Amino acid sequence: MADDEGITVTFYVQSDSAVPERRRKIVSQLADLDAEEAIGSYSCEYWPKAVCLDELEGRKEDEVVEAYNDISEWAESEGASVSPPFDVRTYQWEVTGGRDKRLHTPHMGLAIFEQGKIREFYPHRSEESVHTVGDGLERLKKGIEERREQVETTETTIESER
Repeated sequence: MADDEGITVTFYVQSDSAVPERRRKIVSQLADLDAEEAIGSYSCEYWPKAVCLDELEGRKEDEVVEAYNDISEWAESEGASVSPPFDVRTYQWEVTGGRDKRLHTPHMGLAIFEQGKIREFYPHRSEESVHTVGDGLERLKKGIEERREQVETTETTIESER
């Protein structure tokens, strides 16, 4: 991965997620990647299980909807899908007769940004397969290995030219 200073990662997790051990493991792996300078920085963001998509301005949930819109645009541009893990459902309220559209978020998500623009999101589906949060972490780790190989090749070339 070129220019790791420009690579940032956001780990999204539902605030009441029932998988705290997995969450801690992912945060630890991100800290390791940051320490090895495989990424410029990382952050952890909590999001609710679902947010109402009715147009009410100034809500905290607006950030979740904005992230979803960015992720969806990325997926569409890559020929991938993020539905599921994201799901939009319409609810009919029997008492009032009103309708309510809600966005349900995944338990966990990993967004990789390059120079502030989303480059990848996990989990997602492509035509061939499902790509998990673990796959995203592996992809970041692979970048470290590729960089180390490039450095070793460069050092070997320099030594042989002497």
